[in-house]
Parts: sequence; C-alpha cells; structure tokens
Amino acid sequence: MSSIPIPEPTLSSRAMLCSLSISQWSASKHDRQASEEIAAHHGAQPDVGRYNKLLIPKETLAEVHRIAGEARREHYFMTLPWDDEGYRVLPAAVYMEHTEKLREYSRQFLAAVEVFFAQFDQLVLDSRSRLGGLFRPEDYPTSKEIHDKFAFETKVMPLPDASDFRVSLGDEEKDRSKRQITASVEASLTVARGNCGSGCMRRCPTWRTDCPPTRQPTRGSSTPSAIPSSPTW
Repeated sequence: MSSIPIPEPTLSSRAMLCSLSISQWSASKHDRQASEEIAAHHGAQPDVGRYNKLLIPKETLAEVHRIAGEARREHYFMTLPWDDEGYRVLPAAVYMEHTEKLREYSRQFLAAVEVFFAQFDQLVLDSRSRLGGLFRPEDYPTSKEIHDKFAFETKVMPLPDASDFRVSLGDEEKDRSKRQITASVEASLTVARGNCGSGCMRRCPTWRTDCPPTRQPTRGSSTPSAIPSSPTW
C-alpha cells in the first residue's frame, strides 16, 4: 500500500504580513510670521529659518509618545522586513504573542490619549499666557478634531503564494505571473533571511538559518548579524 505524500508546508502557511500604524498629534506649528520677524531682526533673508512653536508643553504627550515608541520597537523586534508600504513578515508561531502584546499597547495608548483629551481644553487656555503674542487659536484643532489625530491600528494579511493563483488567465500568462510572484516573494525575503539574529528568529526557532556563530544584535536593532549561507524556511 503506497503512502499518501504529505505536501510540504508553504511559507504562507508559516507566516503572514502584519502592519502597525500609530497616529499622533504633533502639537507643533510652523509660525511663518515669527520666522520672518526673526529673520528681519537679524538682517537675514526670510527663508533662512523656520520658527516652530510647541503648542502645548511637550510633557503632556510624553506618555503617549513613550507607549507608541515601545509598541513600534516590539513590533519590529518580532517581525522581519518585507516592503516599503509598512508590512512586515510575522511568523505564525509568534502570532498570538504579537497580538497580545500589541493589544495591550493599544489599550495603554488609548488610555493615555483619553487622559490627554480630558486636559486638552485647559491646555489650550493655558497656552494663551504661555505663548503670549505667538498664540493663535487657529493653530489648534477643535475638541472634536483632536480625537481624529490619534489612532492605533494593526493589520494582518496573507503572504503572496504563487501556487494559489486564482485569476482566470491563459496557461502561458498564468505561468509568467506565477514566476513574477515567486521572484517578488524571494526578493523580499532576501533581507528577512539575512536578519537571522533578529528577535523574530530567536523567538521562532522553526525559521532556521544555517548561520555561522556571530554576535547577536541588540534588542530592536535592524542590522543583520550575518548573511546565511544556506537558509532553511
């Protein structure tokens, strides 16, 4: 009795693409008039510098910035580069850990933002005396608009798989398109495979690379420690 062949797992079954998008209010504003006045005071051309105002004390958003920074570092630590559109490779083996961590960071981020929202109207009033003649009400979003300045969102999508090609095309065109997809995937993974010392590889040993012993990069570093000679995915 012949044994039933077990298909080799595809990369798309062992990993996915994940993006993290965090939006924050900059709380700064370029003051064109102040820039021109400073330039004129020093006898300079009006375009030699920019005066950017801090609309509120920077410490009022420090906690929001801290949480956002930690969330991004954790996301980068658990994923590998993919493209220039914000998506990164997330191994399926660490999907739940990544999801739980990012969910907690999202909760902390939104809680810190709510604290800021509660102070916002008073912060604007206080800025009248803080900024003096530099204060302009139109520099500030309204109480409703400020809510749209903050967001924390993650997205997950499958990795492209050349063998899963459902578009109705002729055989020749289908084969050509499959080759293009395969080449694109392999090219994108070249960088990821080079990051064999990254946090993602250390947390997910099934993504093995046969690399010589090298110094491991520090947490959050995106610098590859070595280029694998014979990677096995």
